[in-house]
Amino acid sequence: MVKKKIKAIILASGSGGRFKKEVPKQFLELKGCPLIIYSLIPFQKCNKIDEIVIVILKGYIDKTWKLIDYYKITKVKKIISGGKLRQESSRIGVEVCGEDTDYVLIHDAVRPIITDDLLNEIVKALKNHDAVVPIIPTSDTIVEIDTKGFIKKPPNRVNLSRVQTPQGFKYELIKQAHEQALKDGLTNSTDDSFLVSRMGYPVLTLRGDERNIKITFPLDFDIAGNLLKK
Repeated sequence: MVKKKIKAIILASGSGGRFKKEVPKQFLELKGCPLIIYSLIPFQKCNKIDEIVIVILKGYIDKTWKLIDYYKITKVKKIISGGKLRQESSRIGVEVCGEDTDYVLIHDAVRPIITDDLLNEIVKALKNHDAVVPIIPTSDTIVEIDTKGFIKKPPNRVNLSRVQTPQGFKYELIKQAHEQALKDGLTNSTDDSFLVSRMGYPVLTLRGDERNIKITFPLDFDIAGNLLKK
């Protein structure tokens, strides 16, 4: 009988247009090390993770393999080109994991600060739940704006949270969720847990980590550098 594995999918196929750099931000160096490597190390260290799949920007596969070899990230088994949108890249990553996969953890490569505790908590929760997502309560009031730029009635902040990655899923469930989204014509979802919940399946939330920031703008890069000093 083939051993079922827990695999990590690292999504690194974004072009980083908002960052306004010649090099995609996942390859920018933070304290002398490429951003993508910081995001890989926790999965490399975690003894619960068997393999890593990287979904990378087209044209950067060779560069990524060189970094993987240099930093000895031995769990990386596949590096493939992603799609134009995050949802497509995530689906590609899920599909290449293969039938020997039991669970997958899907993570944004531009979230370089993952604690061992958070990663282990997600893996532990997958023993009893098919979908697990870390969240952070929002400290800001979130508003919806109409087409003319005016604020609509703001939702209750108590019921709002910010979703983080890595997100953990039973493999067959997330695979089905991506297939169903395609059938329904949904192609621009920015969150994998949404694809699962829209089918009516429960998604367990765990308390995330404020340090687990997503680097989107240059200021985020500076913040991450300061966090890594600590």
